[in-house]
Amino acid sequence: MNEERPKKPVRVGVIGTGHFADEHLVPALHEISPKLFWTVLSRDRGRGEAFAHKHGATSPHPVYTDLGAFLADPNLTAVLIPTPDASHAAYAIAAAKAGKHVFVEKPMAPTSAEAAEMVSACRAAGVLLTVGYHNRFHIVHQALKKEMNGRWGKPQHMSVHWTSALMDRQSWNGSNQRWWSLSALGTHALDFVRWCMMPACGEVRSVRGLFGHPRTAVSRDENATMLLSFMSGATAEIHVSISHAPVKRIEVHLEKATIFAEDTLGAKSSGKFLVRPTHQGAEDLPTSCTVNNPYTDELDYFLSCINFLGSTEYSRSLEVTGEEGLRNVEILEQVEADARR
Repeated sequence: MNEERPKKPVRVGVIGTGHFADEHLVPALHEISPKLFWTVLSRDRGRGEAFAHKHGATSPHPVYTDLGAFLADPNLTAVLIPTPDASHAAYAIAAAKAGKHVFVEKPMAPTSAEAAEMVSACRAAGVLLTVGYHNRFHIVHQALKKEMNGRWGKPQHMSVHWTSALMDRQSWNGSNQRWWSLSALGTHALDFVRWCMMPACGEVRSVRGLFGHPRTAVSRDENATMLLSFMSGATAEIHVSISHAPVKRIEVHLEKATIFAEDTLGAKSSGKFLVRPTHQGAEDLPTSCTVNNPYTDELDYFLSCINFLGSTEYSRSLEVTGEEGLRNVEILEQVEADARR
């Protein structure tokens, strides 16, 4: 019997000191273990020092302003990349070449070409690459997916409506991101739909897209609608917006029931959904799940995979692979191309 290799201490470096790292990722690391957060890379040493102090970075040299020096640390195991989309590829490829495992926020890159380079670099270096699609780690979503692929028959259509008034809080009009609503919400919604639908319906086979920009004169995806068809013939509709009042709604039509969920998408979850059987006279079946921190669970899973990498007896696969992240970007590009015809 093959023995599991000895576990080495896992130490995590964070690139950037922005809102997402500060409020979600590093606190999630602390929930797993206060020893995990090792170093931070910041363009501004003062911000880096404040961030390292606030979150208790454990390295004797916790702050770097130079990427090469940051990655050269032999004690550094993995990096988290919650920076703007356009910077993801350069950071991830450099980390891979330095032998560090990579967790990158969504979407993994603004182009499929860059995403493919990230996948190739990590594969060549033998390091893990995962993308931060935390909706897969909500306990309520895992229960919902189980109902979708169980006693109620195959999915026929899925609808996701996810909007937020981000434009009122951030300078989205001046953003240099390739996408607006697709980057903020659409990439998450697309990953969630594929994750739920593909076990029974196969891969996405055709894509349509429509952009709306009622509040700006810029022809971009202030609002975006995606229409997907799957190999089985099932369909899906996704609508996302950064200029609408907040709504988070999921509706799934199965052969024998319809599933309804409200306010489960995103960082926080209501923990509830409803199954409505199709046959006449049947009562609705409400489900209530324990609310968990999906950021903690996704990072814990990623770090567990690092510990098992190379073990033949106890090998584990990532929940979200780099290839999954690449496919997501490919579909977003198809949506954009169709919307701009």
